[in-house]
Amino acid sequence: MTARLLIELCGLSHREAVDFLGVRLDTVQSWFRARPSIARDGVIAELRGLISAQRKAADEQVRLIDELVKKPGRPDQLELALSSDDHEAQSKGWPCVGAERRTYAIVAAAIDIPVVLVPRGSTEASAAAADHQERANQNENRRRS
Repeated sequence: MTARLLIELCGLSHREAVDFLGVRLDTVQSWFRARPSIARDGVIAELRGLISAQRKAADEQVRLIDELVKKPGRPDQLELALSSDDHEAQSKGWPCVGAERRTYAIVAAAIDIPVVLVPRGSTEASAAAADHQERANQNENRRRS
């Protein structure tokens, strides 16, 4: 039952849980059945690590948003650029779109500005954010080389 609850808390679909945890689909499905089944410790640790990363990222985004809304010209709503697929989410540091979406849900719950999820790059603001993220990724790759 613990694995099921943590998978749900992470915002992962069954397929996303399979990919993220490196287990078989029937294993994930067994965790969601009424009968108890035990996940190996490594699975629980992976899920807890993802939850921790989601909370940390959401806290940082909330901090940045709080700074933004203190400035003149407070926005009426906030656009958050959601990845269109898992590959794009992975380029942003998430294992899948579900994990990224869950992080944005934490942000939306913590701020008092309406949140709209938009496809990454579909608006001027999200395109600028995508460009910024791409440059940051390139700089990180250069430093590692």
